[in-house]
Amino acid sequence: MPHSSTPPTTFVFKLHSILSQKEYESIIRWMHHGRSWSIVDPGRFEAEIIPLYFRSPKLSAFVRSARSYGFRR
Repeated sequence: MPHSSTPPTTFVFKLHSILSQKEYESIIRWMHHGRSWSIVDPGRFEAEIIPLYFRSPKLSAFVRSARSYGFRR
């Protein structure tokens, strides 16, 4: 089996990609101190962003994934 030089796209990489996009700042953004992030508009996050990046279209599934990577409220 050939070795791929492209790393798998994980939850953390996808989240970082989302947070890096200025057009999403009204929906999800880094906090001012830069050590955490916040979903500002959960409804829009679920409707507009989650379907573009994740298999499950539900906010609850995103939250479960975030918790499994050690993120917390």
